[in-house]
Amino acid sequence: MDISLEELIKKNQNNKLNIIDIRDQYSYEKSHIIGAKNIPFSKLMREPESYLNYQETYYIYCYSGNTSQKVVHILHARGYHVFNIQGGFKNYLLRK
Repeated sequence: MDISLEELIKKNQNNKLNIIDIRDQYSYEKSHIIGAKNIPFSKLMREPESYLNYQETYYIYCYSGNTSQKVVHILHARGYHVFNIQGGFKNYLLRK
């Protein structure tokens, strides 16, 4: 249920992956992974069916990867196809 940032970048050559940033809107607007959609943690956990489709695959990240790992575990148990981006946004910043 985890994917490395390197694997994600290789898979996302055409920017068509469903990447979700679960940080707050302010943090997202400041900077985010290119192509990511912002769905704050509380909204996503309250009503995932409003944002996710069981037939799609989603790649989720937070700042460090810890919260997103928990979210992925819960969503996976509910039947969603989700992956945690290892190291989160912090890893993305270090790679730049």
